[in-house]
Amino acid sequence: MKPGLHPGLSRAAYEQVEGLNFSKLKFLDKSPAHYLQNLMHPKAPTPAMQLGSAIHAAILEPLKFNAEWVVAPKVDRRTNVGKAAWAKFELENAGKGLMTADDYDTCMGMAQAVYAHPVAEPLLSAEKRETEVPAVWDAEGIPMKGCLDLLTSWDGFSWVCDVKSCRDASEFWFAREAHKLRYHAQAAIYLDGLEAIQPYPRRFAWIAVESEPPYAVCVYEPAGSVIDAGRALYRRWIERWKECTKEGRWPAYSERLEPLMFPEWALGRIEE
Repeated sequence: MKPGLHPGLSRAAYEQVEGLNFSKLKFLDKSPAHYLQNLMHPKAPTPAMQLGSAIHAAILEPLKFNAEWVVAPKVDRRTNVGKAAWAKFELENAGKGLMTADDYDTCMGMAQAVYAHPVAEPLLSAEKRETEVPAVWDAEGIPMKGCLDLLTSWDGFSWVCDVKSCRDASEFWFAREAHKLRYHAQAAIYLDGLEAIQPYPRRFAWIAVESEPPYAVCVYEPAGSVIDAGRALYRRWIERWKECTKEGRWPAYSERLEPLMFPEWALGRIEE
C-alpha cells in the first residue's frame, strides 16, 4: 500500500496491510519466539479487549459506537421464550458488538468524564480532527504501519493522541503502567511514522481515563527523554527482527547456562 494516511481504510483492510506495528513488535521485548508465536497464532480478542474497543469507540467515535454496539437483553436462554427472544435479538443486531448493561454504563461514564476534562475535551472536539487513522510508511526499507487514535489540533499545535483506559490515572501509577506496557515505544513509533509520511512539528499526549467511577481523567504529554527512550527501544526490536529474519532463527531466552541472582530488595527481605 502507498505510504501515507488512509482515513477511509476499514479496520479489517488495515489488518491485511503488510507491515510491522507496535502490536507485533512489542512481543520482541520478551523474545523472538514469543513474537513468532503471536504472529503465527494470534489470540482471539478477550472480553477485556472487546470492552476496550467499545470504550475507544464511545470516546473517539460516539456515532459509530451507537451504531455498532448494543446491550444484550437479559433472557433465560434455557426456556423456549428466552431462546426465541434471543434469536430475534441476534437477527436484528447481526454484526454488532454485544455488551452488558454494566459495560454500557462504564463506556458512557468514561466518555462523559473525558469530555468534561478541560484539556481532553478541546483535543477531541477540534474542528479539524481525525480518529482511528491508519498510517503506512517505510522505515529504511521496512514496511511499517499503525492505527492512530486521534490526530487533532489544540493550543496552536498539531497533536497525536492515544486514549488509554486504566485502573489509576494518577501520575505515579500511570507512569508505571506506561513503562510496563511500553506505551513510550508506541508513541515514538507513531511520531516517527508521521514524520516519515509528512515532516511537521507534532506533540503527543495520552488521554488516561480510569475504568471505574468516578472515571478520573488526566492528559499527559511525555517528556522528550521518554520519547527518546521509546525510540531506542523500538529500534532495538527492529534490529532484533532483522537479525532473526536473516538467520531464520527465532530463539526464546538465553541458550547458555546463566547465573541467577536475586535483586537487592529481595535479599533484604530474606535476611529479615
